[in-house]
Amino acid sequence: MPFLLHILFLTLGMLLFPGLRGHTKGDPVRKPTEAEKEFQLKSRSINRALHVADSLKPWLLANGYSTSLIFIADVRLSMDLKRFYAIQPDSQRLLHSAIMAHGRGKGSRMDSAVFSNVVGSLCTSEGRYRIGDSMWGEYGKGYRLHGLDPTNNNALKRLVVFHYYEPLTSEEHSDPLIYSSGCPMLATVDFRHCDALIQQEKKPVLMVIYK
Repeated sequence: MPFLLHILFLTLGMLLFPGLRGHTKGDPVRKPTEAEKEFQLKSRSINRALHVADSLKPWLLANGYSTSLIFIADVRLSMDLKRFYAIQPDSQRLLHSAIMAHGRGKGSRMDSAVFSNVVGSLCTSEGRYRIGDSMWGEYGKGYRLHGLDPTNNNALKRLVVFHYYEPLTSEEHSDPLIYSSGCPMLATVDFRHCDALIQQEKKPVLMVIYK
């Protein structure tokens, strides 16, 4: 079924953006429009996230993590695009996608996040995280994040939390887009959706951030 959905997704893209079909010999070469470029970029990002989720299944099983839910954030995409994915590794299904804010530190821009694991850097950190206990903080409910790699093992010390922020938009190419202090931060409606998915799980859930 995931393969059929993938074919349907590509077919729909070709219908919506004829330039994706390429050209035949003798036809003039037409440069893709900005909408077509964005579609291709997002398609590659989703496919990569699905591949990462699938490749991590042996590790998830070996370490007692859920294989029915994983969160993956591809911060190569600009902050105004949906780049935070809830995926079911067992079935290779994309369950949800959302806008995610990254940290504002070290000159990070909307289309270019700077990674850092340093305390006080206000940067997002790359790597694998275990989603820990829920907590209530300045912005409401959140989840403590435990960094599992050398690139993010200061997450608890840095108070990096998976949480929502009320003013943040949930729509692509909309405002306001607001940097975090290094936390993976979603709009309220998207966080609530992900929160409901987490609460259904009996095993620890993994989050991966990369670019």
